[in-house]
Amino acid sequence: PVFKVLINATQLKLGEEFSNAILTLNYNGDTTDTREIFLDKTTASHMLTWYIPRADNSQSTYSYLLKLTEQDGTAVETSGTHQGSMLVLQAPVH
Repeated sequence: PVFKVLINATQLKLGEEFSNAILTLNYNGDTTDTREIFLDKTTASHMLTWYIPRADNSQSTYSYLLKLTEQDGTAVETSGTHQGSMLVLQAPVH
């Protein structure tokens, strides 16, 4: 079965505090799937979708690494592990 993850990136402040971002998603369950998504103000303005192929319905934990680029070129990273069909990304407080 395929696991559908909706990704909300509208709270990343792209085009304001940050110029762009790269989101790397990893699923390492019964199968392995890695997805890398480039985000800017336009692409982050709507819901994104990631389909994870898996053999076991009970395995829905995945990790992410978010690399944001500030307007001056400084890189800011945040990461985490998530379980569920909705991933809401937020700009880190710094």
